[in-house]
Amino acid sequence: MRVAVTGITLSIAVMIVSICVMRGFSRAIREKVSGFEPQLTIGINPSLNQVDVSPLLSVSDVESALSVLPPGARASMSIKQPAILKTPDNFSGVIIKGIDRAYDTSFLADNLVEGNIPDYSADSTIYQVVASRKLLTSLGLGLGDRIDCFFMGDRAYRTRRLKVAGIYDTHFSGYDMNYVFSSIDMLRGVATIADTSATVIEINSLQASGEDLEMMRQAVEGYYLQQMLTGKSDRRFTVLSVNQTAAQFFSWLELLDTNVVVILVIMSLLSLLTLVSSLFILVLRHVPTIGLLKALGASNRQIRFTFILITGRILLRGLLLGNLLGLTLVIVQMLTHIIPLNPEAYYLDHVPVQLSLIPILVLNIAVTLLAFITLLLPSAIISTVSPSRAIRYE
Repeated sequence: MRVAVTGITLSIAVMIVSICVMRGFSRAIREKVSGFEPQLTIGINPSLNQVDVSPLLSVSDVESALSVLPPGARASMSIKQPAILKTPDNFSGVIIKGIDRAYDTSFLADNLVEGNIPDYSADSTIYQVVASRKLLTSLGLGLGDRIDCFFMGDRAYRTRRLKVAGIYDTHFSGYDMNYVFSSIDMLRGVATIADTSATVIEINSLQASGEDLEMMRQAVEGYYLQQMLTGKSDRRFTVLSVNQTAAQFFSWLELLDTNVVVILVIMSLLSLLTLVSSLFILVLRHVPTIGLLKALGASNRQIRFTFILITGRILLRGLLLGNLLGLTLVIVQMLTHIIPLNPEAYYLDHVPVQLSLIPILVLNIAVTLLAFITLLLPSAIISTVSPSRAIRYE
């Protein structure tokens, strides 16, 4: 019986840890992706428009987008420009992201390791940038260093000397090696465009995800399409959600969810098999008792119910100890981050966990119900026991 309780305890603990780790991974990766990719991205695709149609967006486009979205939506104008950062000994291709005053810099602030985020409302900060520690290390640069930046376009290039004002580190190498944040005014000057123009509009602070976010995307896209069909606009807008712009990371999360489901199924089967084995052992050890109870007038149903309750005590002990062990491991990891990860492979430097009581409660209820349903069939062996032979059983 101790072996049975131990097996159930370990199975429940593994399932609880798997659920918390899966939810922790999902939350951490989504937060990191959302720091780089907006919930909705509105732009103009030149290939879908006439040659003489401007690919730039204006303040009026921001206002029209917000008119379709629910209250609380936050919009900011941005310019993304490919560039090459060059030092005397090395170079790297990056995307310079120009941000305006409405851009939410809380994500950068949370992941800032050195320096500060420039106040781009001042002219003195127009050539200051925030880059990742991984990118700067590969170029042999540090805080306060200056770097030549080359922008390509129209069969020519333009050069700007940028100063590293801040260094961030999200352990998200796919973005850290490619994104450098700068002033949108600097990129406007490079492209010689108006002070109110941008290449994309970023929408955030939407209280939606998954299907709800897709419905909002379709609503904005439908609004712009209607504007074009009614002759109010001659431009074809493209609206993308974060599920599209960061599809590879969300596909990775779906794969993790599949792995967790497999773990839950295997651990559940292990628990059920342990209980069934325990029930058979109890029946074999108490065959004379079963015969005596039948001789005294007990029905098969009463005896079956008695043995199921005895096995249920094993399950209850396993559930209590398994929950205690699993929750202890999760809380210790939450407080200490004692289990590390390779950020190059997992985009995180420690195993993330998210303690959520509702999934754990559902897990316990589901395991309990499945256990008692599964025990009904094996307990039918009691009805085959003959009282006269059972009493002489050794």
